[in-house]
Amino acid sequence: MSRKNRRICEDIKEISEYAAFGGYTHVETKRGVQYQVSRTIRGRSNYKCPSCNNIILSGKSSVTVIEVNHFFGSDAALDDRRHWHDSCWRNFQ
Repeated sequence: MSRKNRRICEDIKEISEYAAFGGYTHVETKRGVQYQVSRTIRGRSNYKCPSCNNIILSGKSSVTVIEVNHFFGSDAALDDRRHWHDSCWRNFQ
């Protein structure tokens, strides 16, 4: 029994694995503060979630949150970035 050759669509746009699995950045406002939020697909180290204080293990997805208008500037905002569990960030009001 022979196999049929499948046609390959020529107009499919290539996207990176980062974008395909939710690696995008957007701005959210919570408690009157704007945050730059991005999904981390596979974290490279363990992080402590600031909401539940549990460990986010390396290799697990999380949300990286950076305050947009940090009082001490953008360098301090990067230093103060936090990794959250997806559900903890969604429940943060």
